[in-house]
Amino acid sequence: MHKNIIGVVGRKLSGKGTFGALFSEICADKKVARMSFSDVLRDTLVAWGLPLTRHNLQRLAIIMNDEFGEGTLTHAVLLRVEKVDADIVILDGIRWPSDRNMLRQKPGFRMVYIMADSAVRYARRKAGQKAGEAEVSLQQFEEEDNVLTEQLIEEIGESADYVIENNGTETEFRERVHELFRKDS
Repeated sequence: MHKNIIGVVGRKLSGKGTFGALFSEICADKKVARMSFSDVLRDTLVAWGLPLTRHNLQRLAIIMNDEFGEGTLTHAVLLRVEKVDADIVILDGIRWPSDRNMLRQKPGFRMVYIMADSAVRYARRKAGQKAGEAEVSLQQFEEEDNVLTEQLIEEIGESADYVIENNGTETEFRERVHELFRKDS
């Protein structure tokens, strides 16, 4: 079965998950599956009995690349994509050139770059949009933004098929996602 894959790249709290939810609503007449690169990482941490923290997720991705080769995580995610029963797979969290390069080989692949300013994303963090992360200081937030797994996001985003800015309201973001859907239909 041919699946269209929509890969989403963007910094933390830029709106990647919201994009997936909105796109799923728009495509209600199709089977849409939402997956994330971090799903494999989360499952691994749970299997090992380790805490599900952003730090552990970021470290595990780096360790997998360093120890098992570039693209190891991407390969694991693609195995999951192949098994899912869906017309469209929204794949959240492209972080490495190997992610982009492997996905570009898939027919029907499109990449969306969600952009949001650091101050906007930090305000979302402080508002507690992600469970348990509202207490992070600005310095911690900026340090997380500069770890290895985050450093190539803008570069990868430059090669996206679509770019959506998400510095405004959810209503404005919803309209931009609808506009993208109309363009791609």
